[in-house]
Amino acid sequence: MKAYDEKDELRRCKSLMAMMDKRLIGTVKESKKYIAGNVITQWISLIANIAMMTAITVLLSAVFTDNISENLILVTAVTAGLAVIIRAVCSMVSSKNELSLVKRSKACFERKNIQEITEARCIV
Repeated sequence: MKAYDEKDELRRCKSLMAMMDKRLIGTVKESKKYIAGNVITQWISLIANIAMMTAITVLLSAVFTDNISENLILVTAVTAGLAVIIRAVCSMVSSKNELSLVKRSKACFERKNIQEITEARCIV
């Protein structure tokens, strides 16, 4: 029962994030470059993950068919190491983009709120 609740919660979070991204793009025009940067880093991270999993799968296949070699172990280790480094860099870049986006969005929303308050005082 708990696994279902966690999956349901994950789906809700993903749909909420998609909705927030759409609203954010509409509100803060300069947010597009940060969101695009996050999408690109996610794709790069995914490709690195696929490469790592492929290398590990090939290594396991060689182990089970007794065709393992030192070269294959080295290639797998290098591929996995590079993938981990790439994923770490992508994570740092993504975090940096998100922080910049939050700062710019906050400033934009503060300007809008100040403008709305000022207009409301002029009307009253």
